[in-house]
Amino acid sequence: MTDFSFLPQYRCHKVVRAARIKLVEASDAEGWWVHLDLSGDRVVSAEEGLFSRGMPVRGDYLVVYDDGYVSWSPAKAFEEGYSPLLPSLLGEGSVIPTSRQ
Repeated sequence: MTDFSFLPQYRCHKVVRAARIKLVEASDAEGWWVHLDLSGDRVVSAEEGLFSRGMPVRGDYLVVYDDGYVSWSPAKAFEEGYSPLLPSLLGEGSVIPTSRQ
């Protein structure tokens, strides 16, 4: 494996929208249906290129950034880098205290 220890380190401070993935299945068109682990069966369509670097497994996260960029993240990496936010009356989120903080 390549040694990347010479690269500078950064801490993530982005706010994203995300949900656990339950299932990914091919759609009739070029693309995918992504079933999300939310109340009710929420299904979103994803472009074919979303999974060009590999296919997520159940429990990984679909991630949407503020600029509209859509990606996916392995569960371990996502959970180590993000904490859920509580909605507030001002439209901004507040961090939910967890044992990892």
